[in-house]
Amino acid sequence: MISAVVYPKVYSPVVKSFWQHTGEGISSRRAELCHKAFNDGFLAPRATNRRGNGNRRPFTDQRSCKGPRRYQKRPSVKSENHDLEADSLPVELTVREQEQTIVEGAQFIEERYGRNLDLSLAAKAKFAIRTRIAGALKAEFNTDDPTVEAQLRADIEQFPRVAEDDVYLYPSGRIRALADRFNFAIVVDETIGNFLNVHVLPHADVVVSSLTKVFSGDSNVMGGCSVLNPSGRFYDKIKQAMEIEYQDNYWSGDAIFMERNSRDFVARIARINVNAEAICSILEASELIKEVYYPKYSLTKVFYEEYRTANGGYGGLFSVTFRTRPAAIAFYDALETAKGPSLGTNFTLRLAW
Repeated sequence: MISAVVYPKVYSPVVKSFWQHTGEGISSRRAELCHKAFNDGFLAPRATNRRGNGNRRPFTDQRSCKGPRRYQKRPSVKSENHDLEADSLPVELTVREQEQTIVEGAQFIEERYGRNLDLSLAAKAKFAIRTRIAGALKAEFNTDDPTVEAQLRADIEQFPRVAEDDVYLYPSGRIRALADRFNFAIVVDETIGNFLNVHVLPHADVVVSSLTKVFSGDSNVMGGCSVLNPSGRFYDKIKQAMEIEYQDNYWSGDAIFMERNSRDFVARIARINVNAEAICSILEASELIKEVYYPKYSLTKVFYEEYRTANGGYGGLFSVTFRTRPAAIAFYDALETAKGPSLGTNFTLRLAW
């Protein structure tokens, strides 16, 4: 069920901030689809046109379109005795079919060339996402280096298998000592480091990550996840709470795009690591640069190395400061890349600040 909230225009900044930062509400992709469905008359029963002006066409008139034959069929819902045509169904029974059959140009192109799964496979797409995250945490990848293999075996032996159902879509040292002493859980956000570069789960009770960033890469879908440490002291309590409180409201359309985008995230992260490290090495050697903020050149590198995986790199996020303002201006004016405040995309982003 989709509900709409109507509010005075003066409160728009507050409402926008709430939607952006609380995680409540629906995603932009789902909102766009529902808005189109509402304008086209799909979200109102044929018998009651609330506008009363007859501008909305009957439900069946919306079905004629170009594209695969399955888009041209009148949707039906299976009942125990017979098929029911959409025209004769109340709106509540046809929303799922509408989500699967409303034609969007982008969706048609994606499915036409076989890049996206069908919406009916959203559950399998979610499972694939969880499996990829769990697999990355288990560090199950091949290597010909015996030293690396020994390290991997040691990591796997000291840390139990992460199961797919311990991954939900949506450090050691002094902090660990304090947590053990005062009995509180440690939650680590590893978005910037990412699963393949740093392995922090053994030292935390929960690891959270924004899948919107490097896991997706395409910057066209939002999502997040939390991973429970099965060896953590609070695992049983957190797991029990999650089983009660967790609701899988990740929309099928977003799950489909997230699954598609993340198919190459291992190779993509490896390339990002190499490119960023090469760029930072050039900047570090330049007389125009005052400081390069990157794990490899940081004073806290020793802490990063403590959690870096055997084949991990230093990620793709870095910042620099110039010795003079004119040099900084000239640099950013000449830099032909996209501008934006995000990170982890499969294209280069810069943000002058």
